[in-house]
Amino acid sequence: MKVRSMFESRVCVSERARTGVVCGGEEWWEEGRPVQPSSTDNAPGSSQGGLPKIKLPERYMDEPEALCVCKETQVACGSNNKTYDSVCQMNQEAADSGFPNTLYLKHWGPCRSVPWIISGPQDVGSSLGQGLALDCEVKGYPIPSIHWEFKADDGTSRMLPSDDLYMAVQVRGGPEPYMATSWVQIVSLRHKDTGTYTCVATNTEGVVRASAQVGVRG
Repeated sequence: MKVRSMFESRVCVSERARTGVVCGGEEWWEEGRPVQPSSTDNAPGSSQGGLPKIKLPERYMDEPEALCVCKETQVACGSNNKTYDSVCQMNQEAADSGFPNTLYLKHWGPCRSVPWIISGPQDVGSSLGQGLALDCEVKGYPIPSIHWEFKADDGTSRMLPSDDLYMAVQVRGGPEPYMATSWVQIVSLRHKDTGTYTCVATNTEGVVRASAQVGVRG
C-alpha cells in the first residue's frame, strides 16, 4: 500500500501495518505505525505529543502494496566462502548478524568448495531375495562426481558400478543447484551383498565419503 504524506513524499508500508485504526474512512499513522486518533486529530499534519502524523486519503487505501526486489539476480560468493542466491541475500544475512562490515562480496558466481554430504546412506537390513536401495546426496562447486565402493563381509572389495546383474548404480544432477544424487539398488539381496557401502564424492577441491552397512534380516 502506498502512503502519501502532506508533502507528497512516498513510503512503503508492510502488510503487517495494514491493521491501522480507521477514522472517518481514513487511517492515521505516526512514524510508520498506525495510531489511535485523538479528538484533536481533525486535519492532516496535526500532531500529538510533538510527533507528526500522516493522514491517508481514501484513494490510497486500496492501492497494491509496493514490493522490494533485488536488482542483482546472479549467484554471489561471500567472504565467508558461502554461496548466496543473490548479493541481497548476503547483505541481509550480514545485517541480521549485527556485524555488517564483516561479510562482503568475494566474487560473482558460486564459491569453490570441497564436496559435502547433504544426505548420506543409512544402515539397512532386508530378507534374502528382497530388494533394497541406498542413496547419497552431495553438494559442492565444481559439482561433485559420485561413485561407490563396496567392502564385503568376507573382506573382498570392489568399485561400483560393476558387472553384477543384481546391482545397479544411478547418478543424476540435483535436486538443487550444485548438487548430485546417486543410488545403489540391490535387486535381490544375497549373502555376498552384505557389507559396507561407501558413497564417494569428488571434485577438484577434495573428496568426501559416507558409509552404511547392509545386512540380512530374519
